[in-house]
Amino acid sequence: MTSKIKQKGSILVFSVMILTILLTISITMAKIFIPKIRVATEAANSVSAIFAADTGIEWCLYTFRHDTNYAKPSMTNSAINYYSVYKGSDPIELSAAPFCGPEIVPMPNFRSVGTYAGVSRSMEIYRSEN
Repeated sequence: MTSKIKQKGSILVFSVMILTILLTISITMAKIFIPKIRVATEAANSVSAIFAADTGIEWCLYTFRHDTNYAKPSMTNSAINYYSVYKGSDPIELSAAPFCGPEIVPMPNFRSVGTYAGVSRSMEIYRSEN
């Protein structure tokens, strides 16, 4: 009679051990895969951020090469997708004209920072000394 009582408790101990092993494996897998999923998501957002930075650079180059007061491009979802243009290390007020136009000679170095969903990417152009 006493051997049956001792055996009933061993099932409970065995179940707790199995659950502990499964929980440990699950936590380990989560620690491995969550950063990989985050990197994959940031890679997708990075493409939109680089396009936003490219938009700022292209607009600045177009305005510099053509004597026009072309309006700055707007992003479709400016809440999460935007760009900033810098001359040297100073940010440029994009609504103030002219800052990229041909009246600024020689052409300064420009940097455009595009941001999408918290991911920022930067593009920079330098004038050549030729």
